[in-house]
Amino acid sequence: RWCSSEDIAEWEPRRDTTAGSTRLSSGSQIISAIRAREETAIWTDKTLYTMAFTGPPYTFGFTLMGESVSIVGPNAAAESRNTLFWMDINEFKLYNGSVTSIPCTVQNYVFNDINLEQRYKVVGFTNVRYNEIWWLYPSANSNENDRYVILNYNDGTWCVGTLDRT
Repeated sequence: RWCSSEDIAEWEPRRDTTAGSTRLSSGSQIISAIRAREETAIWTDKTLYTMAFTGPPYTFGFTLMGESVSIVGPNAAAESRNTLFWMDINEFKLYNGSVTSIPCTVQNYVFNDINLEQRYKVVGFTNVRYNEIWWLYPSANSNENDRYVILNYNDGTWCVGTLDRT
């Protein structure tokens, strides 16, 4: 659902407002959303959609970009240079018009030692100065983020380490 652009308190879809709603056809729960390029990416527990402004009468249009796509937690995505990067349940992915798995030399290290019960604490962010995407995540024996994994998206190199964060 979205509110009217004229009044953020108006959520009822009518002909005189831009408020509206749509039902996404796949997934039972929205996990995350992040703005990208000229659209917003929306992850459900099973799919990735994009939402883009289309104007009247429907305001927004939705496109299914990938099935069997998820995100480990609501803050596990980051955007840099018109590309979205995120941590899925068992791999890293990117979206730059289409969904692609990122080749990862440390994939087993990360996903064999992550506490998936605490996956909602995973945080992704950019370090643009060094062309990096970072993810902080809880290791298997931790309830708080105590590990990091870094992707340098220019040269495709990966780095891992420990860093306690709450």
